[in-house]
Amino acid sequence: MFAHSPTATAEVLEAVAAAGPAVPLWAKLSPTVSDLAEIAGAALSHGAEGVTLVNTALAMVIDTERRVPVLGSGPAGGGLSGPPLHPIAVRAVFDVRAAHPDATIIGVGGVMTGRDAVELLMAGADAVQVGTATFRDPRAAWRVLDGIGAWCSSHRVRAVRSLRGAAQP
Repeated sequence: MFAHSPTATAEVLEAVAAAGPAVPLWAKLSPTVSDLAEIAGAALSHGAEGVTLVNTALAMVIDTERRVPVLGSGPAGGGLSGPPLHPIAVRAVFDVRAAHPDATIIGVGGVMTGRDAVELLMAGADAVQVGTATFRDPRAAWRVLDGIGAWCSSHRVRAVRSLRGAAQP
């Protein structure tokens, strides 16, 4: 899990940059670290053109009747995604935007509605990814996009770009 260490993150990005042709490098980072802004900084200063925040969070759910994990399998882990991850993603984007105001940030985590996407944009994301929602509905990204448009219209926002970092101090 290189994304849990600033040093390992820097080493991986340097190795990838040295090994291949010039292609955009993005680092998708985990929220389960003590200082995500520091790891994002290591990624950005060692070749990442942007950061994607956040990956799934390690989690576990145990079936109390059968006494076995149903999400996660002990040390091998399991990932929490979808709506429960959303507040964690919003915080991650907010913190990294505050620490790295010029960074390119893609907000990811629990985006099910246009409002969810607007929240990530206001936290500081430049763009938003729709992931888990597409497992339920392959058209989820279009629904989210329509929701962003409806939210902007009802709040008299003319340019989505104006939402970027709107909640930052």
